[in-house]
Amino acid sequence: MTDVTLEAMVRRIASEAERMFNKHGSLPMMWLVDAPDKGIAMITTPPPEGEDDNAAKNALATGMREFFREHNVTRYARACEVWFDEVPKATSELRDDEGREFITDVPGAPLQIVGRRGLTGDLHPDHFYCPPSAAVAAEAADIAREHGAEVVTGPEANDLINAFEIGPDGQLRPRRIERVMIDGEDSDQYLCAFRDIVRPATGKPYLTPLSKIERPAQLKGRLVGLLPKDGILSQ
Repeated sequence: MTDVTLEAMVRRIASEAERMFNKHGSLPMMWLVDAPDKGIAMITTPPPEGEDDNAAKNALATGMREFFREHNVTRYARACEVWFDEVPKATSELRDDEGREFITDVPGAPLQIVGRRGLTGDLHPDHFYCPPSAAVAAEAADIAREHGAEVVTGPEANDLINAFEIGPDGQLRPRRIERVMIDGEDSDQYLCAFRDIVRPATGKPYLTPLSKIERPAQLKGRLVGLLPKDGILSQ
């Protein structure tokens, strides 16, 4: 089915991933594989498990390479859950005399953050406090403003606060970002896109719309370049 483009395969598996996620609230690793003599088929693989997670992931990559070679797979698209910590740079990465102090003021937020805005415009957090009410947070912001600090409000402040959570030990830690990664490879290109996983306080989790499908300049990772021959990484 060479008339189906790799981008179309990526979009198809992104839709299948949403259907599966909406039904179960989680996602196995899903593959849409194309073998010229057999056509396009959907398969799933269980997540890597074991005491040595690194060895389990290596075993999965080895197994898929062998499967692709055995079935003469020439291209594939894949969807799987991934997560990572997005950590804003702290004030410790700034010079002592660099940047202007700021304090966030987001009414109703469980915490507010104090730090410095660097010369590039980025917000560098230093510490946080948990105001007992929005009025207390507003009063703290007024006092900081009187002393020359910047009061950060709106989406910029909200995004910074949402990047953190208070851990069981009472310390501030980066909030884990969950995504569904969708990628695909053939002999000419490697494509990659994402759908974020949203877990609201009430209601079922859901996926955000598919991001822009991109062609990364650098390709890396044990689950990239799996095609047995003529893949984008085997040339």
